[in-house]
Amino acid sequence: MWVGEPDSIEVMSVDKAREWYKRLPKRKMSYSEAFDTAPGEA
Repeated sequence: MWVGEPDSIEVMSVDKAREWYKRLPKRKMSYSEAFDTAPGEA
């Protein structure tokens, strides 16, 4: 977010969310918790 910009939420596909998850330097939940499946099971 930028200063002065309104808050917003954008919907993304599950595939895009998985890509972003894999790039996170730290994760607060496991892959299976985040996506209810093991990696490669989709």
